[in-house]
Amino acid sequence: MATLMNESEVVSACFFAIFVTLVVVWSPSIAIIQNVDTWQLVINTATTIITFLLAVLLQNSESRLNTAVLQQLNAVATALLDSVQPFEKILVRMIKQCVMRATKSPTRSVWNDEKVPDRPIFAAM
Repeated sequence: MATLMNESEVVSACFFAIFVTLVVVWSPSIAIIQNVDTWQLVINTATTIITFLLAVLLQNSESRLNTAVLQQLNAVATALLDSVQPFEKILVRMIKQCVMRATKSPTRSVWNDEKVPDRPIFAAM
C-alpha cells in the first residue's frame, strides 16, 4: 500500500503550516458561505478526513516498525544460538561426567572432590 506521506513529512513545520493556513483561510469564509451550519460542516468534514488519514498513516508506520524490530530480534536470537552451539557438546560431556561421578560415589560431591558432610550445612536455629 502506497502512502501519500511519510512520518518525517507529518512532523515537519511545513505540514503544520499548511493546516494553520487552512484554518486561517476557512475562518473568514463565513462571509462567503453565509450559513453557519454549512460553514461548520466544511471544517468538520475536512478535519475528520485528515484525522482518518493520519490514523491510517500511524498504523502503517507502527506496523512497519514492529516488523523491523521483530526482524532485529530474530537476528539477535540467531546470533546467540550460533554462539552457544560450539559449547553445547562440552556442556553435555561435563554433565555426563558429573552424573557418572555422582552415581559411582553418593557420598562425594558432584562438583568437587570434597566429601559431602553427613549433617546439613545450615542448621536450623
